This record gives sequence, structure tokens and C-alpha cells, in this order.
Amino acid sequence: MPTHLTLQECYYILSVTSSAKLDEVKRAYHKKALELHPDHNPDDPTATEKFQKLNEAYTELSSYLRGEKAFVSQVKTDSNETDDWQEAWNSYKQRWHFDDSWFNDDDDDEDDEDEDYDEDEQEESYEEADREAYIIDDEQKARAMEDKILANPAHQKFAKYIQNIRNLYINESGEVLYQIRFKDIYEAKIRGNRKFGHLIIEMLVRKLVASNTSPSALWLNSILYIAGDPRESTRTESYKTWWNLLKPGYTNNVKRWLAEYDIERFFEIMKLIHEKKEIPDFENNYAIRETFIRGLFQHHFVREVRLFLGTSLMKDVQNAAGSVPAFITEVTGAGRFVAIYLNLRDKAHIIESTHNYSLRILSKIPKRSVLAPDYDRKKKIEKADLAKKLAQAYKAEFNDHLYYEKLHSTYWKYDLISIFDLLGLHVRYRDIR
Repeated sequence: MPTHLTLQECYYILSVTSSAKLDEVKRAYHKKALELHPDHNPDDPTATEKFQKLNEAYTELSSYLRGEKAFVSQVKTDSNETDDWQEAWNSYKQRWHFDDSWFNDDDDDEDDEDEDYDEDEQEESYEEADREAYIIDDEQKARAMEDKILANPAHQKFAKYIQNIRNLYINESGEVLYQIRFKDIYEAKIRGNRKFGHLIIEMLVRKLVASNTSPSALWLNSILYIAGDPRESTRTESYKTWWNLLKPGYTNNVKRWLAEYDIERFFEIMKLIHEKKEIPDFENNYAIRETFIRGLFQHHFVREVRLFLGTSLMKDVQNAAGSVPAFITEVTGAGRFVAIYLNLRDKAHIIESTHNYSLRILSKIPKRSVLAPDYDRKKKIEKADLAKKLAQAYKAEFNDHLYYEKLHSTYWKYDLISIFDLLGLHVRYRDIR
């Protein structure tokens, strides 16, 4: 656990005055994070320690300024010396054996003056942007469109199905959910390339979204039976026929529900490995990794998930009866290897694994990688495709440094929060602990 810094120490580390507002603190942090990040200072053996203290100072001070902490512990001084910043700085250096030069900032800050934004507004905009990805049709307008379709004499045979779906309670096991699986029903054309199956999917998704409920296995399987898995390659015929013709909000909601099932499947495998103690040292941070991933999902950062399993684990999963079909990519020659990919609001992409495998964080997905949307996910891959080859593909396509590999060291969650922040993803420590 990191040692709590005093308020004065936080101000000193971030090179801001005690009157600094939240937006000024955030700008200062961004600037110093870029300067001090270990990936940008490979020749400095103290870079990791500096960066960890910077992260801790920012977390403490920003929480204090947002009112999330009642106070940050103070340096004990006489009442007449509470503003003696030099004494506080000397106290800090003595505690951490730091040098003033670590945090000297001789650069001109004039370029930052126009970056006037408020963190609360930023967080609200992130949430708004995320909501936009899941927008679906307004219920009243959708019903009007359904009624218009039913007004066509050629579509009267669909009337009973539409009415029965409307009458369903959320996740009810109605007979209509089996009736709509007949090909002559869901393949029937309504208008242009639109089919009755599109209408069925939209109705079921709208019901679930309106009630803020995840689908039961029956409801989710009914959707998948008609349209196939939306996580398949965008080049597949089923994707072009079904998901391409639906608004992105419908596809994203279904992907998120599937992600929930896959996360549970991932932790079932993790728990099995943990209990059998198949991997040395994994037992020590199993719970920490679980709370990290669950926290990201529960706070609505995760849009899509993919699982990667070694050959022997693939056989175990295939032999186990699952309520929702697994959509897993096999990793050849990797034995009991398991990894999970998470798309975090299209702003950050991470790969976590059970083995001694660095956590990968990417700002974008390379087109020539196994994570690309049009990659055939049924094809087997090698472990290097999620490591060395992925890094090479990223660096070949993108001219930036926003690709990170982090070991699960003592402060890895703090490191991730700072990286997420640089990528425009506001994750608070309390969200993932």
C-alpha cells in the first residue's frame, strides 16, 4: 500500500501552489507524467519510483480538491509555521530520499494557459460520450414504426409475434422466443434489406435497455440465433446481413451483455487455476486482478471482451456445457494459457492474463493484428500474436508512444490510472479496488 503523502508534499511534487484549482493540478500532472514516465526514461533506474510518487500525489490531491477526501494528512508543524513550505519539502525529501532536481520544472507554462477545462465537466463528457454509443430508438417512435409495418397487409402474419413480444415480461420464457427462430419468420423481408429478424432484435434489446437489465441466457440466445455473434469479423456474411443494418447502439448493447458472460467465464478459469495453484506467484494477486476487471465492467468502461485460451484449456471449455455459446480464440502451443482483451470505450484497450505476462495497454488497435475488428476470430493464433507481434504491429502503424507493457508490481493500478488519464479515460482508484 502506498504511504499517504501530506498536502504540502502533494503540491510540491506536482509543482503547483496551494491556491491551485483542480484543472491546474490536472494540467500539471499530465505534463509531469509525460516527463517522468518510465517508458520515456529507460536509462533512469529511479524513474519508476518517481512516477509512482507522482501518481500518488495526484490521486491524493485531486481527491482532496474534488471533496472526496475530508483532508489530506498534514506535516506537523507549530501553529505559526503551517505555511512553511520549505520545511515541508525538506520533510518530504528526508522521508523518500528524493532530490530537488527530480521535480524541477524550468519549462515555460504559457502553452498550457489555454487548456481551461474542469475535471467534473470532463467526467460528465466521458459519460455522455459513452451513453451515445448505446443509444437506441425511442420506444414511442419505434412502436409507431412497428404499427406502420403491420398496417401493410403483406405483413399481417407478423402481428401475433410482435404483440406477443410486446407483452413479454423482462427475461420471461415465452413461447414466442422459440417461434421466432423459424427461418421463414426471421428471414422474411420487411423493406429493402431489412428483415423481420431485425425488428425482433430491436424489440428485445429495447425492453432490456429500458429496464436496465442484462438478458437471460434464453433472451440472449434468441438474438444470437437470428443474427449470429456480433463479435465475429465484420467481414462475415452474418455480420453484414444483420448487425450492419442495426444502429450501433443495438450492437454495442449486445456486445456488452456478451462481455459480461465472458468475464464470468474468464474468472471461472482464473479461479480454477488459482485453486489448483498451477501457476507460481499467481495466487498472490488473483483477487487484485479480479477486482480490477470487475471494477472496470461495473463502472461501464468495458464495451467488448475477447477470450484467448491455450489448447488444453480450450478442450476443458468445449467439454463444459455453457448457457451462452463461448466465442474464444485458441492459442496454439500455450498449454494452460488464458488471456482476456477489454475494449474500454474505444479509448484504451488492455490485455490481461493469468501467467507471467505483462499487462498490455494500447490507445488504438492495429489493423494488422489479431485484435482488429475484421480479423477472423475462429483462426488459431500464437502467444506471440498477443505480445511481441502486437507491439510490432502497433509501432509500425502508429507514430506515437501510447503502447505500454506493465508488470503487476506494487503500484500497477496507480500506473494504469495515469496511463488511462493520458488516453482520455477517467478511471478513479476507488472504481477498481
